[in-house]
Amino acid sequence: MAGLLAVAGVSSAQTPGGQLTVAASGGSFQDALTRHFYQRFEKQTGAKIVHVPVEGQDQFNRARAMARAGRVEWDLMSPEPQSFYRDQDLFERLDCSRIPNAQKLGVPGTCGEYGIFRAIGGGVLSYNTKAFPKDPPQSWADFWNVQKFPGPRCLPGILPHYVVAAALLADGVPGDKLFPLDINRAMKKLQEIKPHVAVWWTSGNQSMDTLRKGECVMSWMWSGRILQLMAEGQPLNITWNQSQPVFAYWSILKGTPNKDLAYKFLDFWMTEPAAHVAFSKEIFYDTANTEALKNLTPAEIPLRAISEPNLKAQVPFDWKWVAENSDAMRAAFQDMLTR
Repeated sequence: MAGLLAVAGVSSAQTPGGQLTVAASGGSFQDALTRHFYQRFEKQTGAKIVHVPVEGQDQFNRARAMARAGRVEWDLMSPEPQSFYRDQDLFERLDCSRIPNAQKLGVPGTCGEYGIFRAIGGGVLSYNTKAFPKDPPQSWADFWNVQKFPGPRCLPGILPHYVVAAALLADGVPGDKLFPLDINRAMKKLQEIKPHVAVWWTSGNQSMDTLRKGECVMSWMWSGRILQLMAEGQPLNITWNQSQPVFAYWSILKGTPNKDLAYKFLDFWMTEPAAHVAFSKEIFYDTANTEALKNLTPAEIPLRAISEPNLKAQVPFDWKWVAENSDAMRAAFQDMLTR
């Protein structure tokens, strides 16, 4: 711990309100967190927040190394829901009564067994409005219908659980009957659309570039990425119908010596709707604060993941099944791509 504090340029003695170390994405996301949340929390509590920029599997590798060494240097990290089944031993089981603002101000389910919502979005069908100025595609069956909606498609070459779900929805499986996912059926459906897929993108930036360049007229997109493109003025739109849930959480690491301060931050996180609006407008994903919707214009609300119609339009996901079957899905998906 001393080494981490030295790098951060602070020490426990300098922070009478305590210190909270948060591991999450860096860059503009860290900047937005600092402006809209960290600075206010520090002012209110006297605590110091140290942000450790880390992403993807690296955060779990480092967290597990800390746990093995018996020296947990992070207090909060930001996992995705399947992590609660794959890596749940890393996380503190939450006492939601210590986060009353999650119940008071959050969407249903904001406080879960191992985390509270940090960001809410969707995997959405996006389309070019110049290609489809009237009667645009509104479902994954439409995405697969190249006769009615001609033109090249783009799909993730990653995220097999989302692509498998989209394929099954296109094949007529009801949203509430998706799980357990029929991987073989999904692969057959993907073979149908494969000749029409111009790009199997492998990063968020690439997904945006394909649409900017007009390489496809439709794409599966993270909602935050497509909303950013729409804010740029690109001729694009989305449908939330049959969207797949995209969640990120705040979780307390098991073994942190600063558990009480971490709980205080989680409850604080849910407050101040204006800060949530400003934060969401910068990162293009919603938080769980429902009061934030009251600070939006009628034109903005339909684009927000947490608006009631859009939440209802999402298909439910069984994240335990996803965690337990991720290897099988990945293997089948890669075989389909290379066949």
